[in-house]
Formats: sequence, structure tokens, C-alpha cells
Amino acid sequence: MSASANHSPPQEDRDGIEEVLDTDACQIQWDELHVEREIGRGTGTTVYSGVWRDHAVAVKVLNEGASRQTRDIMRKEVAFVTQRLGRHPHILTYYGWGTRRGDDCPFLVMELFEGGGPIHRKRKALHRKPRLVYSLMLQVASALSYMHQHHLVHRDLKPSNVLVDQSLTLAKLSDFGVSRAKERSDAQMTTMTGTFQWMAPEVISGSSYDFKADVYSFGVLFNELLTGTTPYQEKYLTPVQIATAVVTKGLRPRLVRSGTDIPPSVPQRIERCWAQESSRRPTSAELVEALQQLVKEYPMDASTVATSTKLSCTQQ
Repeated sequence: MSASANHSPPQEDRDGIEEVLDTDACQIQWDELHVEREIGRGTGTTVYSGVWRDHAVAVKVLNEGASRQTRDIMRKEVAFVTQRLGRHPHILTYYGWGTRRGDDCPFLVMELFEGGGPIHRKRKALHRKPRLVYSLMLQVASALSYMHQHHLVHRDLKPSNVLVDQSLTLAKLSDFGVSRAKERSDAQMTTMTGTFQWMAPEVISGSSYDFKADVYSFGVLFNELLTGTTPYQEKYLTPVQIATAVVTKGLRPRLVRSGTDIPPSVPQRIERCWAQESSRRPTSAELVEALQQLVKEYPMDASTVATSTKLSCTQQ
């Protein structure tokens, strides 16, 4: 695949990438990549499959003509994943960054999750298998706990940012374009960022927030996978009305009911995660402990594994 030779992005945007990076240790030359085919496209970026040093990779390239906001998010994502994030078994591996030869469009190289995809594509199947959900959400909690221990806040935890493999047994957290470092234990963030269905009330209202905003989003996602429904889809409200009600009236998605393989402690814990007051929410480390116990009490048996394999094949 040849590089485009059309208009280059403004000089300030090319320099912006290098301004936030003080090392070339993670730089990758465009000529090192064997780019194959387009596998995804967003409003400001295009993702290709490819190969880099015998690794199957995904290459996210900033589109020419992308908005200033998209360019800014890309710059910050590059800085975050190459300088802050580190490696974790349940966080997507990022190999490095570079600028495309010919037009200087920045790109980011990450592992290719072959055969898998965003967890929301498996939502209908997963809600019939709580034991499978517990295993996957333990992995997500583990990734969040790692981030929080390193003073990092994801800020946009939602189903499209959690990838699962083809067998539906491995989950990885992805998309760190709005993630930030929280340098001090007493520091607070105030910028409203995220996606409103999974956004904590303190974030919606523009109040200060911290790691507990991720815990709120975790609870909404956990509930979504167990119910098999998008948050608030049963409400005949506009996004603005829902966001307002979350802040002023404590509106929450329809809570999963206890039943087969769903003990009362599960909906209770979800309610704690999305408590209005962030101080009442558990920490991500506490979520890991609780889910470890849940997985121990409700292990994935042979039939669960077999069903997950069958579901992955029927939902490609």
C-alpha cells in the first residue's frame, strides 16, 4: 500500500506529536510496515491490518482533513500509550508510532486482535452466559486496577473500547485517546469527557472527578452485558434528557435481576459501582477481589466454553 501524496497536515499538527514525546525509542518508520487492508474507519482515523517485525498489527492512521479535535486526541493518545501505559495482559499492546511517508500523517501501531472485536457485538450472546461475563469483567477490572495503581484514568470505558477474542474468553481494554494521568492522589479532573450512557454524574455535571468515574462506567458495562441491552434503551428520552436525569434524579439503566448464576450480590455490587456519590463506589482493586470470588463460585465449565465457541462462530 503506497503512502498518499496529497496535502500534508499543518506544521503545528506534525510538530504536536513530537512535542509530547521526548524519546524516539518507540518510533516506527512507515517503510517498516507491510500494510494490508482497511479494517475500520472512524470520523478522523482509518485502521488497517498489517505486519511489523513478524507481528500481526493494526495501524491507526490519522485521516487528512481530520478535525483539530481529532488531531488533538490522536496526539494525546500517542503520548499516553507510548510514555504512560506500559504493558498488561488485559490492555491492548501498543508497539509505537510514526508519521506516514509522503504526507506526514501520524499513525499508531498496535497488536491486531485477530478474529475478535468490540464486546458490544457479542452483547446479546453474553447476557445468556453470566459465568462468561464474570470472567471477562474480571479481566477488565484487572486492567482498570493496573491503570489506577499507576495513577491513570481511562475516562471512556464503554463496550466499544473493550475487545474480546474469537473464543470470547480473553478481554483487552483499548482506546486511550481521552485517558489521562492523575499525578497526585489529591488531584481532581474536571473536563467532561466520555460517552454519556456510561458517564458518571460528576463528569456530566462538570464537577471534579477521579478514578471512581471509571468504576461508575464499569458498573454500567457490567449491567449491560448481563441484561443484553444498551443502557436506557427502554427510556423514551433524548440523550440530553437522560444525561440531565442521571445527574439530578439519579436515573440509572434497568438493573439486572438475580436468578440462575446471578446471585443477589451481583446487582448489589453494580448499584454500588454506579452510586451517585463517588465515595460510596468500590475501588477497582476491590472489584478485582469481588470478581475473583465470583469466578471461583461460578466457574466456567465445559458447557460454557463450548457455548462461547459456538456463539463466536455464529456471530461473526
